[in-house]
Amino acid sequence: MALIKKGDQMAFQAIYDRHSQGIFDSVYNSLHKVEESKEIVQEVFYYLWAKRGVIKINSSLKRYLLVSARHAMLNVIRSEKARKAYAADLALFSASLHDNSTIEWQDLQDLENVIDTSLSQLPEKCQTIFKLRWKERLSAEHIAMRLEIAPHTVENNVSMALKHLRASIGQYLLSVFIFCASL
Repeated sequence: MALIKKGDQMAFQAIYDRHSQGIFDSVYNSLHKVEESKEIVQEVFYYLWAKRGVIKINSSLKRYLLVSARHAMLNVIRSEKARKAYAADLALFSASLHDNSTIEWQDLQDLENVIDTSLSQLPEKCQTIFKLRWKERLSAEHIAMRLEIAPHTVENNVSMALKHLRASIGQYLLSVFIFCASL
């Protein structure tokens, strides 16, 4: 690890060669999905290389890599459950619409436009984090790792975006309510 911390690519390759198959086997035994298992192994080693200067390993390197893989695997499982729940909710919502009339479709488009406009008013980093969290359903830890920021920063940006959206959508819904009441 001392060589890796100095940026020695050959040392990193040696560690990758020594441990990647064992990590893959461990992840695959839990997930039973080849591609996801390969991605997790790549993610673990990417993180090791990207954070090589700040990582503090208190146990064996092998143990550290296996624990990292386990955390990444749990994030994948959580993300998959969230996607399935979202798909089920979307299917239920679609099924509940008995009439896909033009008016209902336009209302939905208007609401999406309000959301997009509201999000565009946020800083670019905040927009990116929000889209990764809510549109791609990634965990805060995964986003933090991908963007090389702290998980707490991810949560703060998501909170800021949600607060901004609540204010914007609230104004939109109030306008719709006043319009409907005047009819």
